[in-house]
Amino acid sequence: MQICMSVIACSFVYLSLLAITYFNKERVKTFETKLYTLLLVLNIIGLALEFSCCLTVMNMDKIPLLNIFVNRMYLIYFVTYILVFTVYVYNVSFTDVINNKNYVNSFKCIIKKMFLFLYAVSL
Repeated sequence: MQICMSVIACSFVYLSLLAITYFNKERVKTFETKLYTLLLVLNIIGLALEFSCCLTVMNMDKIPLLNIFVNRMYLIYFVTYILVFTVYVYNVSFTDVINNKNYVNSFKCIIKKMFLFLYAVSL
């Protein structure tokens, strides 16, 4: 368990350096960069939740309710991260391919509703 926690701590240091570097630079305000920013923040939250899971599992008998809550929040994090990453990959892959604006807007609306429905069902 201690090895797992040390890997999480090292990952947190690396991710913090990456976040500091990313947030200190100027960026173009696009949907793609907003999604990347959200992914970066979600990763930091995910590492904190994973570390919390390790701590609460070690004390599972003393605080079972907190253990259940933290583990469920970690699962919600996984679903949220997968959804945001899927939208990011979709946006990166298909933004330059389709040139018709009306088609893009209506298609994005359908995709957005589908992703929100899947997210609600997953939660």
